Parts: sequence; C-alpha cells; structure tokens
Amino acid sequence: TGAQLGGAKLAGAKLAGAKLEVADLSEADLTGADLTGACLRKATLIKARGDGACFVGVTADKALFADGSWRGARFDGSSLAEADFSNAELDEAVFDGACLRKLRLYDARASKASFRRADLGDARADAVALLGCVLDEARGDGSVWEGAILDDSSFAGASLNGASFVKAPCLGASFQRAQL
Repeated sequence: TGAQLGGAKLAGAKLAGAKLEVADLSEADLTGADLTGACLRKATLIKARGDGACFVGVTADKALFADGSWRGARFDGSSLAEADFSNAELDEAVFDGACLRKLRLYDARASKASFRRADLGDARADAVALLGCVLDEARGDGSVWEGAILDDSSFAGASLNGASFVKAPCLGASFQRAQL
C-alpha cells in the first residue's frame, strides 16, 4: 500500500489481487493488465492508461481515474464508490453490476459503454458523452446527468427516482419500464 508507481510500464502485467491501496499509479501504462480482485482504494491513476485492462471485482472506492484512457476495460462487479473518472476515455468499457455510488464522471466520453445493473446512486455525470450506452436495470436514484449526451442509450428498467436530466439530449434513448 502507498506504492509509488507513477509512470510505471505495467502493460499486460498480472496483478490479480494486488494490494495497491493509496498507491500512486499516475501516468502508468496498465494496458491489457489483469488487476482482477485488486485493492485500489484511494489510489491515484490520473492520466494512466488501462485500455483493455481487467479490473473485475476490484475495490477502488475514492480512487482517481481522471484524465486517463480506459477504453474497453472491464470493471464488472467492482466497488468504485466515490471514484473519479472525470475527463476519462471510457468507450466500450464495462461496469456491469458495479457499485458506482457518488461516482464523478464529468466531461468524460463513454460511447457504447455498459452499466447494466450498476448502482449509480447520487452519481454526477455532467457533460459526459454516453452515446449508445446500456444502463438497463441500473440504479441511478438521485443521480445528475446535467448536459450529458445520452443519445441512443438504453435505460430500460432503470430506477432513476429523483435523477436530474437538465439540458441532457436523449435523442433515440430508451426509458422503457424505467422509474423516473
């Protein structure tokens, strides 16, 4: 814990179960790395690259993933409460079943990302581009999507009680069976 790995070249590394709590991984290259079940609680991954990496089942509450590239990365079933992905590239990333409560996703891009059954309660996704995303059966009660672009996204069966969609274009978006 508290490891200083800023700028480390860890592409393809096998780091399953690693204890990286409060670690500094800023600008690290985690492309294609396997961090299944790792602990990244309060870790700093600002400007890091993790395209195609596996973060399945990680605990990364309050971690900073801002300004990084996480295209196609898998975060299924992970705990990312209060994590920050602001200004991040998340195209085709998968967050199915993840705990994303109070997530910060300001000005990020996440086209075709999947958030099926994810808990997005009280999350902030202001000015994020979520084109063609799947948020089916997600729980987003109290979440804020101000200025988010949600065109062609699906919120089928989602719980969005008290959610705010001020100035959020939803052209072609589906809200079938959603609770608003």
